[in-house]
Amino acid sequence: MITIENKAKAIYDWICDNIVYDTTKQIFDAETCWKTGRGVCQAYSELFCYMAESVGLVVDIIVGKTKNPEGEILESKHAWVFVYTHAYDGIFIDPTWGAGFVDGSRFVKSDDNSPW
Repeated sequence: MITIENKAKAIYDWICDNIVYDTTKQIFDAETCWKTGRGVCQAYSELFCYMAESVGLVVDIIVGKTKNPEGEILESKHAWVFVYTHAYDGIFIDPTWGAGFVDGSRFVKSDDNSPW
């Protein structure tokens, strides 16, 4: 049986495997992200949403602040995704952080991109 979670995981895996973080911070939209294989968190999240909606998932982009490893709230904004699984329940998915991280000015692909 194909579940909402299965569909979300397949999209998440594809994005994590095929999109790299745009360290120049120029690509914010899904269309350019799709064409170039690069983007910032907004582009990752938009692309996830377009792909998810095309297979019948209900999703929202969440924008907010995050914390650094020391637990301090950062001023910069970040975008991730909420996938509704039932009525008002759902799962948070962050394809940007799942894909990897930025080390200085280079993107480092993640070895483990498990979303949950």
